[in-house]
Amino acid sequence: MELTIIIVNHNTFTYLEKCLKSLFASLKNSGIKYEVIVVDNGSNKDEVRKLAGIKGIRLIKNKENLGFSTANNQAVEKARGQYILFLNPDTIILGSAISKLLNFYKSHRHAFIGPKLLNSDKTVQPSCGRFYTLPVVFSILFLKGEKTGLTKFSPSYSRVVEWLSAACILTTKEIFSKLGGFDEDLFLYNEEVDLMYRARKQGFLCYFYSKASIIHYGAVSTLGKNSAVNTYKGLIYFYSKHYSKISLVILKILLYTKYYLVKIYSLIVGDKNLLKKYENWN
Repeated sequence: MELTIIIVNHNTFTYLEKCLKSLFASLKNSGIKYEVIVVDNGSNKDEVRKLAGIKGIRLIKNKENLGFSTANNQAVEKARGQYILFLNPDTIILGSAISKLLNFYKSHRHAFIGPKLLNSDKTVQPSCGRFYTLPVVFSILFLKGEKTGLTKFSPSYSRVVEWLSAACILTTKEIFSKLGGFDEDLFLYNEEVDLMYRARKQGFLCYFYSKASIIHYGAVSTLGKNSAVNTYKGLIYFYSKHYSKISLVILKILLYTKYYLVKIYSLIVGDKNLLKKYENWN
């Protein structure tokens, strides 16, 4: 087996069905020997029943939502392919994007490769980023760094980057296993950043390949719920794991400052829903 495609599902069948249709069409007549593993993370019974009726996939059913990291690690253990493609269910493969990624991977020494991500209207979606140093975190919290391209961006050409979006990542089973897989203490958000940070420390590189494109809808399994909370918790865990105690203290100061600024602003404008997005992160 050459390639294993892994997709984690949690009540996203409508998107997943379209994703699989585009995936099968993309790989048709490609000559690639592949398998598709779908891990269902505790979806409702109707969703699981629909999944069981899909042909051409291997289905792993979890009784509860074990998180992105654990589900992907489960699938890798059962994967028969030399190459592993992690793919979000809310994606649409355009043209021969998978074949392009795989062919490029085989001819270059990069541990992880990701394509250009597009929004549903095919505008460019930021899919690469810089590791979360304190200046990067500051720009995210106070300078709208992700929106302005300071911290998260989409290059106009193929090149080495620090990390790639987990929406679509190609690697090998050997490299992934050597790195110890995704950190299962990260339930959702920042899993790929942690993995690629560890990879960089071992000399492995990440590469953004602009000649392969996929559509990525984004955040459909969470519908945007608690994204700020999960992001903040992920940052604290990341710093606890990889940075000094002093850096962790400074990080928390920045996060508390952001929280209280949001709190003051929400009280002034009377927007209680805004504050709820940031509650219970510490």
